Amino acid sequence: MINFKELLKGNSLSEIPINHQQNGEILLNKINIVRTAFGKPMTVSSCYRTKQRQLDIYRAKGVPESKIPFSSQHLIFLAVDIADRNGELYKWMQVHPEVLEKADMYCESGTVGWVHFQCNPFASYKPGLTRWFQP
Repeated sequence: MINFKELLKGNSLSEIPINHQQNGEILLNKINIVRTAFGKPMTVSSCYRTKQRQLDIYRAKGVPESKIPFSSQHLIFLAVDIADRNGELYKWMQVHPEVLEKADMYCESGTVGWVHFQCNPFASYKPGLTRWFQP
């Protein structure tokens, strides 16, 4: 199972607002539903991010500050990226949409090397339709 320390990814719990900590507990429960269904170890590559960390990530990619997604679920501890070097998890998730339903999670499509999971629905989500989205 994934543990809370793995979700922290080096962040200090004392520096995370209490409401975000509570979000992290929700995220942990939901991603472990996915982990149990997948039946294989999963490695967290990114999870909770401070605003500064978000800036650093996107600046390193050459993204102008005006285009940096500050509405990212990572900033409120409701998103986690799972390493997926060979695409196995991504392919498995697409064949098993019922797992996203059971965990009440949503996935970003088109990622390579990781799978992005988040707890909140994306803006255009319609109940009963796909839980996959393009950012």
